[in-house]
Amino acid sequence: MFTRKLKQLSFLLFSLSIISCQQRDFSPEINQNTLKKSHNIKTRLYIRNDNFIAGKIPVSHHEKRAQKYSKNYFIEGKTTSKKVALTFDDGPSMYTTKIINKLNSYNIKATFFMVGTAIKKHPELVKSIHQQGHLVANHSWDHSNANEHQSIEKYWENQILATNDLLEKITGVVPKLFRPPFGSTTDKKVEKLIEKKMKTVIWSIDTQDWNDDTNTTKNIASLAIKHIHPESIILMHDGGGNRQGTVNALDEIIQHYRQLDYQFVTVDEIINSY
Repeated sequence: MFTRKLKQLSFLLFSLSIISCQQRDFSPEINQNTLKKSHNIKTRLYIRNDNFIAGKIPVSHHEKRAQKYSKNYFIEGKTTSKKVALTFDDGPSMYTTKIINKLNSYNIKATFFMVGTAIKKHPELVKSIHQQGHLVANHSWDHSNANEHQSIEKYWENQILATNDLLEKITGVVPKLFRPPFGSTTDKKVEKLIEKKMKTVIWSIDTQDWNDDTNTTKNIASLAIKHIHPESIILMHDGGGNRQGTVNALDEIIQHYRQLDYQFVTVDEIINSY
């Protein structure tokens, strides 16, 4: 009799323990390493160059800033999703329409970092680019080096705000992204942009189409393809010189990335992906 009651008590306790387990949340606490693994977060954000092949990329000012201002300063996207952003600087110009037509033929949206003086010459083209779904962003008023401007307030007002105001007048949208000419800036100027709710965007692949000595179609396409990586931001130009090589290189670049199942997106989609 005693043995039977003991068995019944044991069974009762066992049943209660099962019910208790079902009511409790036994999901393990997700630490940062687990989160990074599940989202495939990159461990390093940097500009690719030929030293990357040997694994000898030195830490640059850009990489330090991407760490210091992780939510406001971007070299590339933070995850390993197969996305890529084509970006074009220094326009708009006579080559911009050719680039837009090429992109539209592939149903691709890109990002155009525009210069104020060029915007002023081609307001209807700027409006058309925006209306077609491409992202319009700020590349200063006259493409001067930020290090030449000692006053941060004047730099903001004359180079960035003036360009923002003009773009807002044309498109109805205030740009939220800024790319400093030559990739040159300072921590103080980055912090000023953060104060004004703007993000700084650099690049992770430089096609060097700005170099008149080497900007052949072959060389531009080769550099864009050579350093292919997830959530890359590719630097190209639609203004500032002869950009026919850039126009011609787009077919090979786009086709190569698509063969590897990459999706072309605007910069804001990449930097906001995580």
